[in-house]
Amino acid sequence: MSTQATTPLPPVGKLVSVVPVGLKEAALDSPTFRATTHHFCDQIEFVEKWLDGYAKAATKLASELNTLESVVGSFLSYSTHPLVISEAVVDHDYTLLAMRRCGEGAKDLWSGLTATTKKMESMIAEPIRAFIQEDLRQFKVISAGDRDDQVALGPCFDADLTSI
Repeated sequence: MSTQATTPLPPVGKLVSVVPVGLKEAALDSPTFRATTHHFCDQIEFVEKWLDGYAKAATKLASELNTLESVVGSFLSYSTHPLVISEAVVDHDYTLLAMRRCGEGAKDLWSGLTATTKKMESMIAEPIRAFIQEDLRQFKVISAGDRDDQVALGPCFDADLTSI
């Protein structure tokens, strides 16, 4: 056994204690049920904002790739061997061969990166938008209905509690 005392990790942010809500609490419309429902609605809002920003960033990156491609093309054109430089200045056997191979490797790297980045719109942004438009919207409709029901039934519960 180790005799060293372990130090606890420092707390990171405010931790939220989520209490599982059973069917009884939901049926009684307890404060625990309302708090849990409110917490999850807030979390869904945060997730929606985060996903929307992520999809917009992926779309922006894919759309601005054309500008980057022209700059990379210019860079790669200079990385291959210069035609007018004589062998006296740059060694054609080793240096130009190394420059050509380095240029080909950079061209392969950049072409792979640009091809992958162009796919970001269809692989990342479109599925996220579909999730936001279908699943999250349906959850928000149900959540709004629940909120309206709680507002409408609140006075009824208050009247029942006062009659006891």
